[in-house]
Amino acid sequence: MAMPQRDDTIEEIKRLDALLEYAVMHGDEAEAERQRTVVAAQAKAEAMEAEGHGIASQRLAIAQGIRESIDVIQGAELDAEEANRLFEFTQWVGMMEEFAKRGAHTVVLPSEFSGNDAVLRDLLVADAARKVDE
Repeated sequence: MAMPQRDDTIEEIKRLDALLEYAVMHGDEAEAERQRTVVAAQAKAEAMEAEGHGIASQRLAIAQGIRESIDVIQGAELDAEEANRLFEFTQWVGMMEEFAKRGAHTVVLPSEFSGNDAVLRDLLVADAARKVDE
C-alpha cells in the first residue's frame, strides 16, 4: 500500500478531524474514538516514514564520508595496509571522542592497536593478575 502524499495526508486528517468533531457533538463517542485512532495511526505512519528517510540520509552521509576518507588516504600514497590501519585508527579516535563527550566513566583501552584480540588478551591478563593478588 503506497503512503499518501503529505498534502493528501493533511487533507485526510482535516476530513477525519471534522468527522471526529461531528461525532463528539452528536454524542457518538465510539465513532469519535475510532476517528482519534485513525488520525493517530496516520500521524504515526507519517512520522515513521520521515524517520526512515532520516536514517537513510544518515547512512548515505556516512558512506560518502568513508569514501572521501579513503580517497584522501589513497592520495597520501600509502600502501593498502597502512591506509587501512590509518582509517581504523581515525575511526577508533572518533569513537573515543564520542565516549568522552557523553561522559563515559570507564573505557577499556588496548595496550596496543593491533586488532580486536588485543583488548581480550589484556582483559585476561588483568584478570589473572587480580587473582594472583588475592
